[in-house]
Order: sequence, then structure tokens, then C-alpha cells
Amino acid sequence: KRDLMAVGIKPELINIIPEAVTVTPLDHVPAKNIDPTLIFVGRVAKMKGVHNLITAYLLAKKDIPNLKLSIVGGGDVYKNELETQYKNEPGITFHGFVSEAEKKKLYTEAHLLVSASVKEGYGLVVIEAAAHGTPAVVYNVDGFNEAVVSEKTGILTDTNPQALSTGILRALQDSDHYATLQTNALAHSRNFNFDHTTGEFEQLLNRSLATK
Repeated sequence: KRDLMAVGIKPELINIIPEAVTVTPLDHVPAKNIDPTLIFVGRVAKMKGVHNLITAYLLAKKDIPNLKLSIVGGGDVYKNELETQYKNEPGITFHGFVSEAEKKKLYTEAHLLVSASVKEGYGLVVIEAAAHGTPAVVYNVDGFNEAVVSEKTGILTDTNPQALSTGILRALQDSDHYATLQTNALAHSRNFNFDHTTGEFEQLLNRSLATK
């Protein structure tokens, strides 16, 4: 809506219909890995800032030595370069492209979804992760700052690795706060289903027809 208004579209002409995900939210917050685990899901491309994410992970690992990072998604030369650079870092696993069943398992086991991407269309991975009881710590950028309810379903940080690392530590080192983020994230994910989305779209169509 902000982007449309910036090019001159009147706000009263804009209607927002919520996104939807195909993932079915879990019935309850699941048990997590013994070791605290971060997960990135998406194309391992430079624009996704995975190198900055790894920097943030390594910074956080200084305070949480058993911290792990799962990087899920395909890529090209950039991904190959990162895998070569960090092949001797035992806490980082490049899973590559995975099946839906494996992705669900990795989401469920992880403690936090993390990303250093500087631009997202919406950030559906935030909602997918939330549906598995996994809150997000991500950059405060367009897309992510609409998918995350700040300080309730996740943490939005400044766009640099140090800030992302601080957000990761803040989420993981306060067990009560983390448990609240988990519960809220899972509840929030239930708003993003196709019944809700199509219902909103149908209401909009009916309102439009009524004005003819």
C-alpha cells in the first residue's frame, strides 16, 4: 500500500487482502532440538544476504557455543562459494533443496527462523516457520516487517549482522520471552489460510459489484 501511495494511488482505492500459506499450523508448540538451532529457508542468493546471516550466526555463537545454523534452499555460484568458505565450520549445515516433508521437519526442530535479506515481497517463510512454532529474527525491511508482529511473533532488527546477532541472543537467552514468541507466532500463523484470503477477496468483489 505504501508503494502504491508513493506513486500517487489514493489510499481509499487500495484494499489489502492477506497472504496465505499452504502449510497447516501445528496444534501446539513442538519440542525443539537439544542444541539451539537457527534456520534460513530460501534461495541462497547474494540478495538474500546469507553471508551476513552467517556473520551474525558466528557472532552469536561466541555467547552460545552449541548454536547451530541450517541453510535450506538451492543456489548457484554464490552458494558454492559459501559452502567452500565455511566447510570447516561444524555448526553450519547446507541442506540444499529439500522435500516438503524434510522442510517441515527442519522448521519444527529449529528454534528461530533467521534472515538478513534486505527486501522481501512479503516473507512467507516467516509464516511457514511460525506455523511450526518457530518465531523469526529478521531484518526490519519491507515484507518482513509486515509478516512479523514486532516483539510479539518475532524480532525485527537493524540491517547489519551485529544487530541480527543481538536479536538472536535476545530471543534465545530469555526463555520466558522465547516461549511467548513461540506461542504468539503459532497463533498468528493461523490467520494466513486460503479460506480467510478467499473470503476477504469475495467480500471485496461483492462491495465492488454493489457500487455499480
